[in-house]
Amino acid sequence: MTQPIFRWNGKYFGFIWKNRLFNEKGEYIAWVDGEEVWNKDGTYLGDLFEQTYILRPTKIENKPSCIPKEQPSEHPTKPELCPSREPRESRKNYVDALDEFL
Repeated sequence: MTQPIFRWNGKYFGFIWKNRLFNEKGEYIAWVDGEEVWNKDGTYLGDLFEQTYILRPTKIENKPSCIPKEQPSEHPTKPELCPSREPRESRKNYVDALDEFL
């Protein structure tokens, strides 16, 4: 089962499948550990918010890197592209963690 992920501006970014984050092209980007999302190199990306966004607090203590997790050996079936959503109003002390993939 896949979970669509959107940027804070409402645009579709990609999806989560088997606790891994993929962009809209199906490329492995990061993994999800509970509510935390980690880049494929093991650095902190942000927190899963409302199960469909990834936000990073602007005031965070340095999180240590984790041992990177590999992409699943099987490739996900990309879901159909989701329509964009209405942009969200900015959230104090948070940024869209997916902006680094522009």
